[in-house]
Amino acid sequence: MVSGIVFLRLARELLVPFFLSLLLALVLSGSVEWLRRRGLPRAVSATLFLLLASIGIAAAVDVAWTPAQHWIADAPRLLHAIDERVRPARSALERLGATF
Repeated sequence: MVSGIVFLRLARELLVPFFLSLLLALVLSGSVEWLRRRGLPRAVSATLFLLLASIGIAAAVDVAWTPAQHWIADAPRLLHAIDERVRPARSALERLGATF
């Protein structure tokens, strides 16, 4: 039992991408087959879906890129503001903890 858990922990770098690709193949196989029945070769339809997925991922990264840069740039200021607001509660909890 323990050796199986150790094996899974060591092999997760290989197993996670493998099972993720297997899941993706199962999800997209119906659409690829539908396009094959319409006359498009299987390799072309699979390539089309990979291209569409790549474009979708690139679009999502492009949309999130600018806000993420602003969030990262504002992080020190925001953390300082949060620390200022939490400081009274933290000191009250420290005094409460010191009494017990």
